[in-house]
Amino acid sequence: MAILTDGELHLLLAAIQQRTGIHTRPDQFETIGKTISGVMHEAGIDRTDQFLVALTQERSVFHRLVDAITVGETYFFREPKHFDFIRDQVIPESRDRFGAQHRFRAWSAACASGEEAYSLAILCHELDQACDILATDIAPEAIADARLARYRKWSFRGESLARVRPHLEPSDQGDKRKLNSQIRQRVRFSRMNLVSDPYPETKLGIRYLDLIFCRNVLIYFHRETAERIVTQLTECLTTGGWLITASADPSLAQLPGLRAVTNHYGTFYQRTDPAGLLEYAAESTGDAAESRKTTSSGSSSEQPAVRSGDSVL
Repeated sequence: MAILTDGELHLLLAAIQQRTGIHTRPDQFETIGKTISGVMHEAGIDRTDQFLVALTQERSVFHRLVDAITVGETYFFREPKHFDFIRDQVIPESRDRFGAQHRFRAWSAACASGEEAYSLAILCHELDQACDILATDIAPEAIADARLARYRKWSFRGESLARVRPHLEPSDQGDKRKLNSQIRQRVRFSRMNLVSDPYPETKLGIRYLDLIFCRNVLIYFHRETAERIVTQLTECLTTGGWLITASADPSLAQLPGLRAVTNHYGTFYQRTDPAGLLEYAAESTGDAAESRKTTSSGSSSEQPAVRSGDSVL
């Protein structure tokens, strides 16, 4: 297995940061160096220049490296108080603002193998709450695994198994259990790089969201990159919508457009400026008018107007 010189390691780390925005602290160099060497060995590459070419030209090598140097560990209802907060405050607030028939819109950013997004889907099912949940990750392998929704016992640690068990199918996969279709169909998955891909984004429905999960993600970036990501995430929320990060992530209390709310559930961030709500209302009103116009012209009234940014599931 290749042993990287300091110069080679810095060259590779610079290339990784340019592609992903991921920042490595000096105290992580030794561990990251061993991780990169392991990925090079798996790929059958022992020269840094060849590995740099592979990172550019072979997507599987690049995504294997990203997966190796980031912690994709997650499990169902991780940090359960976050889900209690969503149950007790976030969803009731959205119903108060938009009515009982409102379709709750949420995004699990950097979703890894999908347990976070599916936990939210289970919560919405428990509350009989219509929802549109998007989950994204930079690694296509993670997205593929998340779509399968097959999990080992480690994903059900703590007290989560009792909550998830009613939504598991009978198992013929050995130690793996699969979520039933009723929960799987509540979540849609897509690949996204939070550093380089554009958002808010209409095609995927990343606009006017009630909730964004972005937990244990910002710790990987320089402060400037993290703030840019948070600014874009904030623009994806409707006014009053919530951004949930993890306790290990940096504080966002001083960033514009957000107010920090600390309670017995934790610390959360709510979009405060009126632009998101005004745009949401204007766009919805415009779509309603277009729907009335279409109906009066003789087209079928059975086709509902779809607001820009809504997904059709």
